[in-house]
Amino acid sequence: AETMIRKALEIEPNNGAYIDSLGWFYFKKGRYEEALRELKKAVSFLDDPVIYEHLGDTYFIMGDKENAKLNWQRSLNLDPQQIKVKEKLINLDKP
Repeated sequence: AETMIRKALEIEPNNGAYIDSLGWFYFKKGRYEEALRELKKAVSFLDDPVIYEHLGDTYFIMGDKENAKLNWQRSLNLDPQQIKVKEKLINLDKP
């Protein structure tokens, strides 16, 4: 998967969706610092609810609840129908 994403980025280096895919690949591999770097870059190119959700998930797993909440809220503002993101926000402060 990483090879395919990198090939796509060679063709379109500023494609936010491709950058998000690389960031999410890093997230799934537990490479959170790299994921955060790529996802922050992705939102600079594309204002997309999925990217903001991914960014929120990354912040959350890294222990930054404030930025997780901020990005999940941005995601929800772009697409208010996201049940999964609503649940993440509701459960954020639960023990």
